[in-house]
Amino acid sequence: MRTLIQLLVLILLIPATVLAATYSCRDREGQLHVTDNLQALPQECRERAQVHEDQDSGTLNFVPEQQEPAGAGREFERQVREVEQAVRQRQQRSENYRQQAQELVADYQQAVREKRQAIRSWSYESRETIQAADERISEARNGKKSLLQKLDNTRLPGKDEQEIREILNGIEEE
Repeated sequence: MRTLIQLLVLILLIPATVLAATYSCRDREGQLHVTDNLQALPQECRERAQVHEDQDSGTLNFVPEQQEPAGAGREFERQVREVEQAVRQRQQRSENYRQQAQELVADYQQAVREKRQAIRSWSYESRETIQAADERISEARNGKKSLLQKLDNTRLPGKDEQEIREILNGIEEE
């Protein structure tokens, strides 16, 4: 009986070597996936997963990253330049809209002042001044509507769009 217990203890103390398979693959983004369960890999990797039979489960094998194909860096640089150009265009568009809004508000305010002054100093020429001021006020209001439509149809940074809308609040509605 004692021999049997010693034999069982000896068997339990000897580390069991288990032969296990490890699967690895890289997805489209280049992310390395390593697992011992094929079903844990992303669907796109399952067909082309590499199987690594592990004779010594106590070691870790490093799978080096695949080399980047020649010219891939140029493609990335081109994409970065395109994004930078799009950002510059958006900033320029924001600045143009801001300038248009400021010009519309300045013209509107000048026309309102001229109209008020013409009403105060009523004379025969005041009629023409008032009519011209009314036309400029109407043009400024139409310009505001047009610029607001452009803002609705254009993607600008939120703070730029808000600033332009606040500038346009200087033009009162009819």
